[in-house]
Amino acid sequence: TIARIIAKTLNGSLDNVTEIDIASHSSVDDARELIQEAAQYPVGTKYKILILDEVQAASPFFWGAMLKCLEEQVGSAIIIMCTTNPEKIPATILSRVQTFKLSKISTENIAQRLKYILDSEISEGREIQYDESALSYIAVLANGGMRDAITSLDKCLAFGNNITSELVEKALDLPNYDNYFGLLNALVKKNNAEITQVIDRVYNSGTNFVKWFEGFHGFLCNIVKYVFLK
Repeated sequence: TIARIIAKTLNGSLDNVTEIDIASHSSVDDARELIQEAAQYPVGTKYKILILDEVQAASPFFWGAMLKCLEEQVGSAIIIMCTTNPEKIPATILSRVQTFKLSKISTENIAQRLKYILDSEISEGREIQYDESALSYIAVLANGGMRDAITSLDKCLAFGNNITSELVEKALDLPNYDNYFGLLNALVKKNNAEITQVIDRVYNSGTNFVKWFEGFHGFLCNIVKYVFLK
């Protein structure tokens, strides 16, 4: 969305703007096609703009082909690369581009936007009920991403029209934090019997145990951050 806004600001319209999903166009041949398109002179607008989405998925061969394009880029072409993982982009590319880092949206603003969306749906006659605590829960899980928050809200609405924290947990298949706290408490007490009981309960519940344990690792990190930032 930001890339489109920049393109429209530069050109006054979205004409001569090409959007490409690099996740499915990351070969050398794809890079060569992009280079050829970038070399074309824009008709009716000042710039030829290429928006490359998910560029972190590009292959090393793709970056190798694009490097020369960035070094010898014609003045009438602008390439806008979008990613949520800039650390995966080669340093040789980053040193040749202008980088803009976008701040995360606050949890409060995400929750307010979700509330606005639901209130709009309700005003149009849709029968929806919600707890604001559940919207705050979704906002926290989104970790600053509005798109992720809206996607999660859609999943919850597909599950039921009464948005509560319990429904959020079920709709998003979230882990049972009682088990996380139980395991942490048992580890602190060095209670091997209780540790075994928690692990046995989770393992036999049908949950993907590897994913659950990865979640437990994240849970511990959040506990540590809370303790030190309190």
